[in-house]
Amino acid sequence: MRAILTIVAAWLVASVAPDAPRRYIVVPASVPSDNGVSPCPPSLSMDGKLVAFEAHIPLDAADQNGKTDVYLLERNTNRVTLVSRNLSGGAGRGSSRCPRVSGDGQRVVFESDGTDLVESEAPVSNYVFVFDRGAGALRRIAPMTGAMSTISVRPALSVDGRIVVFHATRDQRTHVYRVSLNIHDGVEDLGDGHSATVSGDGRVVAFVTSQHPGGAQVIRVVAPGFTRTIGPAAGQMSEFNVFAPTLSADGQWIAYVSRSRSTRTAGTGAVRSQVFAERVADGFRELVSVTPHGREANGISKLPAIDATGHRVIFESTATNIGCHPRGSGRCDTDINLLGDIFLWDRATGTVMRVNKVTSELPWLEGAAYPTVSPDGTSIAFLSRQPVSDADGRDTFDLFITRAVTGGASAALATRGGGR
Repeated sequence: MRAILTIVAAWLVASVAPDAPRRYIVVPASVPSDNGVSPCPPSLSMDGKLVAFEAHIPLDAADQNGKTDVYLLERNTNRVTLVSRNLSGGAGRGSSRCPRVSGDGQRVVFESDGTDLVESEAPVSNYVFVFDRGAGALRRIAPMTGAMSTISVRPALSVDGRIVVFHATRDQRTHVYRVSLNIHDGVEDLGDGHSATVSGDGRVVAFVTSQHPGGAQVIRVVAPGFTRTIGPAAGQMSEFNVFAPTLSADGQWIAYVSRSRSTRTAGTGAVRSQVFAERVADGFRELVSVTPHGREANGISKLPAIDATGHRVIFESTATNIGCHPRGSGRCDTDINLLGDIFLWDRATGTVMRVNKVTSELPWLEGAAYPTVSPDGTSIAFLSRQPVSDADGRDTFDLFITRAVTGGASAALATRGGGR
């Protein structure tokens, strides 16, 4: 039987600062960011009740490999289950990362360089794996027959759990693959590219590619009988890259980042990137990283995530003017950390609000990064080093989950590393 760690809610609430709202729970995660590998965003089921995430410390007694592993949190019961489990029942011999969970929570895909997760004689490499919770089965996905030396990374899973997309590199060539999990050998090569995203039913796939070697990065959208290239605004094609695409579950909207190809923005020492949302069918686009006055954010905005219908986009930004008061009072919320924060853009209201706010008694001083949103738009998850108590001194990323609320305060809960 799979060992499951049950989190005691009373203990978790008690670990929060006494004057803070009772909206945090604590579960160890402790993902480092100083090992040369950036953490991957967590992943939420359709209603946000199930959360797949990576953790660097053991949350299960069977996890003894000292590496990053994949876990699944069931918020209704506070149970955390080790997903990246080998044939002997322990954590795999290697690192497992970047999980994505289906809408119903029955399938989890992730990447791993573990060599003992399934029966094989595969050499050390990186593969995409699929865990079926109902069957308790784990299998490896290969992009092509005999591709034992292929490095497969960054899987994305359709909401219905039938289609997984990822990019794989072999012989210095990187291609995007779409795999139908319900069909034997249902593998399709979509061409040169990387950083793929997929619609809820798996019919629409978008990924980053270049129209010619050395050219600007663009986003290619592929669907039955439909192909379209998304690039920067007119007149910027040779100077700007677009990247980090994320598709709405209905396949009608895409969010992405646009950034100058130069290493510096005029008068600054940083590259200014902005987040956009675009309607796939006709190219109608809106600036997401926008101030209440309609101006571009004054910081680096990146890593968007979008809900099922494209009405809400979550993103990370170092900007300090997004939360400014719309009437020009000069008050810019309480953004005093001068680091990355998480913002929610709402299409219906045209407003952007900061997500990672706590209280005046417990100000948010650390940065927040790697956001995601549940397809139904009700829950947001992200990573942060923000301490939740005076005893919290571990300088690692942990998982925070919050209710997505616009026009008011968010009711939040946080998943944070223990053993402080």
